[in-house]
Amino acid sequence: METETLDPAAVPLGSIDLLAPGTSIAERYHVVEALGRGGYAVVYRARDLELNCEIALKVLRPERMSEIGIARFRREVAIARDASSPRLVRVFDIGISEQAIYLTMELVDGPSLRERMAQEKLDLTETLRIAIETLEGLSVLHSLGIVHRDVKPANVLMSASGEVKLADFGLARYSNDDYSHSMTGDGIVGTVDYLSPEQALGQTVDQRSDLYSFGIMLFQMLTGRFPFVAASSVGVLLERLKSPAENPRKIAPHIPAWLARVVTRLLARDPGDRYGSAAAVIADLRTQHASRAIGKTTRRAAAMGALLLVLLASGAWFGAERWVNPHRFAALQAMPGSGIKAVDDHGRILWTIPHVDPSTAFRGAFANVGGGQSRCFVVVLRAATDFRPSVVRTLSFIDLENGRVLRQALLPSAANSFPGRASTFQADSIRAIDLDHDGIDEILVTYTHVPGAPSFTVLYEPKIDRARVLFQALGHHRVAGAADLDHDGRPEVILAGINNGFGWYNAAAAVRVIPWIGETVNHNEGATWSPESSDYQNNSLLWYALLPRGRLGDAPVVTADSSTRTLTFRLSTGTAPISVGFDGFQSPAPPVLDSLARQKLRWLAYEQYRQGRQLMTADPRSAQQLFVAGAEAAGKAGDPLLHEAIGTAAAKAAVAAGDLAQANETFSALIERSESAAVISFTAADAFHLRGDLERAVKWYERGMMRVHLGSGMDRSDFIDGIVFARGEQGRWKDALDAFDQYESILGHPAYGLDSLDREYARLRAGRNFEIPAIDTPASPTGLQRYLLLELWSALIMGRSGRVSAPPLLPSVRDSTASLVQRITRLGPAASTPERLQALLDTVLAEIVSGNPERGGLWSLRGELLEALGRSDDATAALTQAVDLADRDRKTRTSARLECQIAKERLTRYRLKHSRTS
Repeated sequence: METETLDPAAVPLGSIDLLAPGTSIAERYHVVEALGRGGYAVVYRARDLELNCEIALKVLRPERMSEIGIARFRREVAIARDASSPRLVRVFDIGISEQAIYLTMELVDGPSLRERMAQEKLDLTETLRIAIETLEGLSVLHSLGIVHRDVKPANVLMSASGEVKLADFGLARYSNDDYSHSMTGDGIVGTVDYLSPEQALGQTVDQRSDLYSFGIMLFQMLTGRFPFVAASSVGVLLERLKSPAENPRKIAPHIPAWLARVVTRLLARDPGDRYGSAAAVIADLRTQHASRAIGKTTRRAAAMGALLLVLLASGAWFGAERWVNPHRFAALQAMPGSGIKAVDDHGRILWTIPHVDPSTAFRGAFANVGGGQSRCFVVVLRAATDFRPSVVRTLSFIDLENGRVLRQALLPSAANSFPGRASTFQADSIRAIDLDHDGIDEILVTYTHVPGAPSFTVLYEPKIDRARVLFQALGHHRVAGAADLDHDGRPEVILAGINNGFGWYNAAAAVRVIPWIGETVNHNEGATWSPESSDYQNNSLLWYALLPRGRLGDAPVVTADSSTRTLTFRLSTGTAPISVGFDGFQSPAPPVLDSLARQKLRWLAYEQYRQGRQLMTADPRSAQQLFVAGAEAAGKAGDPLLHEAIGTAAAKAAVAAGDLAQANETFSALIERSESAAVISFTAADAFHLRGDLERAVKWYERGMMRVHLGSGMDRSDFIDGIVFARGEQGRWKDALDAFDQYESILGHPAYGLDSLDREYARLRAGRNFEIPAIDTPASPTGLQRYLLLELWSALIMGRSGRVSAPPLLPSVRDSTASLVQRITRLGPAASTPERLQALLDTVLAEIVSGNPERGGLWSLRGELLEALGRSDDATAALTQAVDLADRDRKTRTSARLECQIAKERLTRYRLKHSRTS
C-alpha cells in the first residue's frame, strides 16, 4: 500500500539514510532537521539562504528514483499550482540538485493533527473548528475537480497559532482524468486506516471518497478510536466493506445527536448516501453549532461592505492615483535587451519596467476595468525564460500615467490538462473586450505552450474579480474577436489558429460564454475543448471549423458583418482574407440541407474522428472504419476541408492496419487535389515510419519537404527530423548526412543553431567529428532538440571527437534547471570528468522531471552516465527502464523508435561488459 505523510511519528526516521543537518541543497537550502518520512520522500526543515527564511524541503528518496516517483512530485506541484488557499499547504516549486530531486514548500511550524490527538483530548469546540477548516481546504480542491485521496490526521497540519492547513498532494488526482481510479501499478493508493470502500476495491473515486476518509478522522477526533476495529489491516477493510460504522455516541455519549448523524452520513458505505460536497458538510456543522459566530461574521461583513462603499465613492480603490494628464501617454515600446517603456507624443520616456520580456509591450491589452480608472495596460510581467506558475498566472493592471501596478489577479491554469507536457506556458495574447456592454472590459488571456502546440484561454471578469478557463486546444488558438452569431443578445468569443490535432489546418472556434458574465459558475461546467480532443464535451462550443491555408498570425483579427452574416479573418501574408458564415461554413450549402442539418453532420464527423483517434493504437482497423464514416459525414455537410482531414486520418489508419499499398495510393490521390500537400505528405511519412516501412517513409518526407511554403502549417525542419531518424534506425548515418546536405541546398544557406542539431547528431552516430551548436534562444528548443543536445554533451565529455561552438549553452525551459545549466557551461578544461558527468547527469534528470516526452532516450542516457560514474546498480535500473519506456512510446512517436533501438544497444553492451567482469 502506498502512503505519504508529513507526520514525523508516522515512519521511524532511523530506518533510512537521512541528509545530515547543515547539508546544502542547490547551494541555497541548508538542512536543519528531518521532520518525517513517507513512502516516496523525506521532509526536512531547511533554511532558504536567498530569502532568509525557513521552508519545508521534501526530498525524493533515492530508491524511489523512477518514472512513477518523479511523476508524483510533478503532480504535487501541478495540484498546488491550481489550488491556492490559506487552508492548503503551499508548494512553491520542484528543483534538482546533485543530491536530490526536491520540492520547496511552506513550513507549517506546528503539530499535525495526529500529534495533537496523541498529546491531548480535543474538546467539542476545537474538534469542530479543526473539522470545518479541514473541510474548507477540501472544498477548494473539490471545486477544481481534484480528489485528495489521502485525507488523514497526519496530513492535517496546524500552525503555531492553530490554523489548519491540508497537506500532501502526492496522491491527489483530477477526478476526470485517467488516474481517478484508486488502483495503480503500485497497488491501492491511500492509507489503509482511512480508505473509503471504493478505494479499497480499486474503483473510481470522487470527492465523496475524501469525505468518507474525513468521516473516519472526525470519528477518531470525537471518540479517540477508529470506527472499525479488527486484528489486522485486512480485517479492518473487510469490516468496512460488510458492516456499517458504529454510532459514535455509543463510545462517547456526550457527542450531540446531530453531530453523530453527520458522522454516520459521512461514513455511509454507498457514496450516494454520503454528503455530495464538503461545502454541504460545512453548512450542517455551522448551522447546528455556530449560529452566534455566524451572526458576528455577518455583522462584520456588513460593516466591511459599508466601508468598501465609502472607499469606492472616494476613489481610493486599490490606492490608485487619479490621472494628472491622461493625454501624455502615447505608446508602449520594447526596450533593447530587456524591459518595456512608455513614451509620450514626442518620444520622451514616461516610465519603464525593466527585467521583463520586451515582447510584453505587444502581448498586453489596453482596457477599461472600472474602479475609478481610465484606461490601463493589462499584462503578465515576466522575464523571457521565467515560467514559474506564480509569475505566469499573475495578471497586472498598469497605470499608463506612471507605470504603477494598480491591482493584480491570479488566473487559473489548464497546464495540467495536457499530460506529458512541461508546464511551460506563457501569456501569449491578451484581449480586452466589453462582452456585456456595461463599459467595463472583460479580459481574455491566451496561454500557449513553449515550445509545443497546446493552448488555453482564460476569461477574467474585473468587476467581480473572477477568472475561469474558457477554451482549450491542441494548437495555438488565440482570441480574434467577439460577435453575436446566434442572435441571443450575448456575443460568442471567436478564436483562430493552427489545429495540431487535425494536422496543422487553420481553424476557428465560436465559444459561448457559459455561465454568462456575472452569473454563478457551476464548477462542474468546465472549459470546452476543440472537438478532436478526447476530453471534448459540447457544453459551450457553438461551432468549430477548419479554414483554408494562410498565415493568421500571432494576433488574428476577425470582423463581423451582420447584414451578410459573414465573418472575415485577415491573413498576415497579405493574401485574400478568409470568409465564413455565422454558422462556421465557408462553402455553399448542399441544395437539400439547411444550416442545422449541416451542423449535425459536422458534429457527427467530429465524433467519428474523435473515437477513431482513441482507437488508433489499439485497433487501427476499427479506427479506419470510423474515419471513413466521419469523412462521409463531412462530405455530406459540404465541408471539404474536414472531409480531406478525416480522409487523411483514414489513410493513416490503413497503414497502421497493414494496407500499405492501398494507403500509399490514397495519400497520392489526396495530394493531387489539395493545397495541404505538405501536411498530407508528413502524415503519410509519419504513418509509414511508425509502421516500420522506412523506405516509403523517407520518400514521403522528401516529397513533403519540397512542398513546404509560407502558410502551409509545416516547416522543413519537421521533415529532415524524420529523414535523419529513419536513416538512423536503418544504421545508414551517411545517407542521413547526405539528406541533410540536400536540406541545406533547399534552404539556400547552411543550417545553424537548433536547425543544425540533426546534422551534428548524425555525425556523432556516424563516428565523425561533431560540434555542439551555439543556441541563442534557450526557451525555444523542443523536447527532441533538448535530448539531442544532451547526447552531444555526453559524447563530448566522454572524450569522443567533438567541439563546442561559442557561446555554449545547454537547453532549459525551466527555472529549476537554470543553475545546473549555468554550472555545466562554466566547467572549463580544469574540471574533472566526474564533475562534468555529474553536472550533465543532473541536467538529464531535470529534463526527465520537466516532462520532456523523449523519456526513453533520456533514461537511456541517464543509465550511460551512471555507468560512467561507477554507479552500476542505478545504471542497470535506468537502462532497463529506458527500454521499457521507449518500447511503449515507439507506437505513437517516431523518434522513440530510434531511441528504443539505442536503449537496447546500450543495455546489451552494459550487460555483456558486466557479465565478463563478474
